[in-house]
Amino acid sequence: MLLGLTGRTDSASGAATPTTSSTVVRAAVRKVVWRRRDAPRSAAHTGVVKTYTLLDKDRRPYHSPTPGTLGGYRRSKIYGRLDCPSALRSIAKGQYVQHRVFFADEEHAIAAGYRPCGSCLRPKYRQWLADSEPQKATSDTERELHNDG
Repeated sequence: MLLGLTGRTDSASGAATPTTSSTVVRAAVRKVVWRRRDAPRSAAHTGVVKTYTLLDKDRRPYHSPTPGTLGGYRRSKIYGRLDCPSALRSIAKGQYVQHRVFFADEEHAIAAGYRPCGSCLRPKYRQWLADSEPQKATSDTERELHNDG
């Protein structure tokens, strides 16, 4: 970036006329703004198809022309509605976004090993909790037997 005065010659007289760096900057901005006006305004004009990155049943990302119907949090392996109040609060705080994933449907989320959200999918969460309780009790009993052994 040019600072201070720069010399520019006047085409009529050949004499140097001082210009400030702000004048140079304004001219550059005008060029950029003019180019933006000429650019197409939407992806439909450019022929670019928007794709969405979703997770499949094996937790591998893939591109889809349709957006996902469920969102998830990779670290806790939780899935829920896209308008989940708990997720939206976390996103508003700046958390959660880096580890956000999306699923085409509930079948894909469950197959990928994610559990229902306790806030927006409470009945499904309670069912998941009831189904996982016997497994937890069994693993606790095995641990006690192993530690006694």
